[in-house]
Amino acid sequence: MFYAECELETRFGRIRKSEQNLPNFLADVMRLETESDCSLLNTGTIRSDFVFQRGIMKLGDIRLMLPYGGDLILKVELTGEQLVKVLENGVSKYPALEGRWPAVCFYC
Repeated sequence: MFYAECELETRFGRIRKSEQNLPNFLADVMRLETESDCSLLNTGTIRSDFVFQRGIMKLGDIRLMLPYGGDLILKVELTGEQLVKVLENGVSKYPALEGRWPAVCFYC
């Protein structure tokens, strides 16, 4: 359980074509948990397609966002060139609403 101090955006028309707070939050959590320099989440993983209002977020809310409980987080080592190719692939079908749009978190 956590408290969201703002609305959390999960509408497909937004998260699959531009940077949004909820995908960024999930990428932040992934980077911290894997102790990585960077994390990348394809926004097609997020399936709730609405705005969560600010307030207490419970496990059921997380399950609405991420209903596929078997999704794994994979930690790999990439070169900068490989990372650029991954990111370019993620935006290559813009403005189509495909789930390939990347949410990214870099360690600064």
